[in-house]
Amino acid sequence: MLAKLSQLSLGVEGQIFARARIIRSAASRYSKELDMAKKTLNPDGMPIPRGSYSQVVIPKPGRLVFIAGNTASDLEGKIVGLGDIRTQARYTLEKIKRGVEAAGGTLQDIVSMTVFTTDARYHPTVNEVRREFLGADFPTSTMVQVVALARPELLIEINAIAVVPESALKDD
Repeated sequence: MLAKLSQLSLGVEGQIFARARIIRSAASRYSKELDMAKKTLNPDGMPIPRGSYSQVVIPKPGRLVFIAGNTASDLEGKIVGLGDIRTQARYTLEKIKRGVEAAGGTLQDIVSMTVFTTDARYHPTVNEVRREFLGADFPTSTMVQVVALARPELLIEINAIAVVPESALKDD
């Protein structure tokens, strides 16, 4: 009886291992399909994501570039420009610029930008800084006041979408 239970148990374990191999194989194929659908970048000068996101995503065959929400936190996670919306906006836009440039584009390639601030009274100052960076060729834009950002010292977060000419896209 014990021998039969042992064989039964090995049979069940064998079935479990076989199913696990099938699942791993399918997951591997699915992962390769995802790798072919997009390219992700975490450019120098931008923080390594601490959450589940990439700083820059380029869908293949690639013209759209998606830049994750960025804030005025430096590479060590320290806030740049505590209490100063102008400094935080500049620092954040510099990071957006680095992201689009890492994909081969320029700020003029940005077609959409979303700006989150913790106080609507910051909007005129943010618009001044955006003009410094973008000139007169503005992307579509949404600017909203939010209750809070990821850390209480943060005053602004910006994400962007760019359309980069295929001839300018950087390949690794």
